[in-house]
Amino acid sequence: MTGCLDTTVDRNALVREVSDRIFELAHGDVVISLIIAHLNGEEASNSEFLSTYVQRVVRWVIEE
Repeated sequence: MTGCLDTTVDRNALVREVSDRIFELAHGDVVISLIIAHLNGEEASNSEFLSTYVQRVVRWVIEE
């Protein structure tokens, strides 16, 4: 891994761990956005956008 000082880090395990954490954070972001939209009396984002949002965020974070 470019720039990684710890040579004992398994790249695949690190990417998996980061992906899992980002997946959880992105899901939380969706939930918070839906709650805020509801509290403001606004329509939520369309379901197509929400259904792909989490995976797009994960890919964006881990792509090289």
